[in-house]
Amino acid sequence: MKITQETNCAIKTILYLSTLQKGEISPAKTIGKSIDFSDKFVLKVLRPLTSANIVLPFRGVTGGYCLGKTTDKITLFDVIVAVQNDINILTVMKNMSKKDIKKDEIFSIFDQIQELEKKILKKITFDMIINNKVNLKNILEDTL
Repeated sequence: MKITQETNCAIKTILYLSTLQKGEISPAKTIGKSIDFSDKFVLKVLRPLTSANIVLPFRGVTGGYCLGKTTDKITLFDVIVAVQNDINILTVMKNMSKKDIKKDEIFSIFDQIQELEKKILKKITFDMIINNKVNLKNILEDTL
């Protein structure tokens, strides 16, 4: 899986918005300054996050953004899929020809890896990240 610059920005945006007090909103410009991205880029990333109801927009001169869900309800999977549309490590397989040895076996292996990756990312919430409670060993044991 490749994490894009947009996804990196989205993750940092969620982490930043999680620091706001309940009822507080932040303009894209402030978010951008806080996470070291331009406000235009942050606005680009906020669109899919808003469409996925991960972030709520407030329009107008005093408008801004806040989280649309609590951090225990937002997973890494949610954010990655909102921004990248999918988690797909199998695109490499499209370039393989029918002549490639063991193509089906290789595809099956990567398909299983991808499904495991999705299950893991669905278990990691931003609440866990913020509170330093991500224990990959336990998550893997629960997933397998």
